[in-house]
Amino acid sequence: MSKEISSEEFRFNKEDGDHFERKVRAYQNSTFGARYAGASLGFLKIPVVQQKKIVNFLEKPKNFLVFCGSPGIGKTYFCAALTDWAFKTFDTFRYWDESQLLKRLRSGMDSVKGDYLDSLQWLIDDQLLILDDVGSTGVREWREEVLFDLIDARYNSMLPTVITSNFTQADFKKLYHPRVCDRLFASENIIIEIEDGTSLRGQGF
Repeated sequence: MSKEISSEEFRFNKEDGDHFERKVRAYQNSTFGARYAGASLGFLKIPVVQQKKIVNFLEKPKNFLVFCGSPGIGKTYFCAALTDWAFKTFDTFRYWDESQLLKRLRSGMDSVKGDYLDSLQWLIDDQLLILDDVGSTGVREWREEVLFDLIDARYNSMLPTVITSNFTQADFKKLYHPRVCDRLFASENIIIEIEDGTSLRGQGF
């Protein structure tokens, strides 16, 4: 699923506080589902030291914020909670679940029988990109190639990019080529890793 916000809609929303709030919730509902409508960073249950890393990224959005952690700890909730900030900060932003991005690329390849790179570049060129649930579809040669091309393009542009995954850094280094990991976990990026976190779904979230 992909949602892209135009600069015109962005400016219109900022001018009307009540309407802006409704549009944020509508975006969360249509993109993430009703469960995530109203998602807020204030309700994100992660350690304080990790919260500070998020604040640093929000204040100076640049390069990657990589959020690794066990299922259910709130990674997709975090993506949904960024909506308000994303509307206020960027002219355009786009959210992708990895599986939906891959499906979109495959459908384009089937229809035009061409290379996926041109389509990929168009799908990831927004000021802010959020890529959720990396690795959820399994690691295969073509999927890794797509991930590398995406990471390489965003890394070279230094545009703010949020990436979440159930994989740990160690998992990435076992499953992916070093060229992926070197860019993903570069020293200038912000890395959040929560292993064996408590599932929020078990607590009713």
